[in-house]
Amino acid sequence: MNLIKNILNFIKYNLKDKWGFIYLEKSLDDSIFNIPNTDESLIFRLAETKDILKITADIFPYLTEEERTSEGRYINRIGDDDFTCFIAEKDGSVVHFFLVYENALNSPLTKTPFNKSIIQDAEAYLGKTFTIPEARGLWIVPISLSIILLYLKDAVKAKKAYVLVHKDTPGADAFYKKLGFNVIKNACNNRFFDFYYLIKNNTGRNK
Repeated sequence: MNLIKNILNFIKYNLKDKWGFIYLEKSLDDSIFNIPNTDESLIFRLAETKDILKITADIFPYLTEEERTSEGRYINRIGDDDFTCFIAEKDGSVVHFFLVYENALNSPLTKTPFNKSIIQDAEAYLGKTFTIPEARGLWIVPISLSIILLYLKDAVKAKKAYVLVHKDTPGADAFYKKLGFNVIKNACNNRFFDFYYLIKNNTGRNK
């Protein structure tokens, strides 16, 4: 049954899900918003290898089985050179993580339909992020993102940061737009499956 489920998920992702991504970018040469952390119980920092077990214990109970598998592949590699993980702790527990790839050319972005020729040297990719339900509403993601962008600009010397969201995630693209990200037009080489969303949207309007 697991094999069948994995096959169906693979088919669904390749025929539908990956064609619904919205790609955004932000130049790090522009001014970067700075959202101060006013909650002394919240600590934002770079994760270390020794944090892997803590992240797994504190965050994974909130993830689906599929998310534990996909996110676990990267969490278990914290300490490798090709990506970074930022975490937020509240009262000693990890409540948030944000995966960051300092070189977008070596990131999961290249496994999407995104036009790879757009990516240049010194450009980063913002990967998966998650905040436990109890900590949502504390402005954790905007604070974390401001810290990450400053890190990429000052420590990594990155020139640009990419992020992707899905069309089916309400408000996700609007959130990043408010923080200075811009949608990349014609970001994919092949929009063959866009008819799915056209049909879906038209069907919804005709009900």
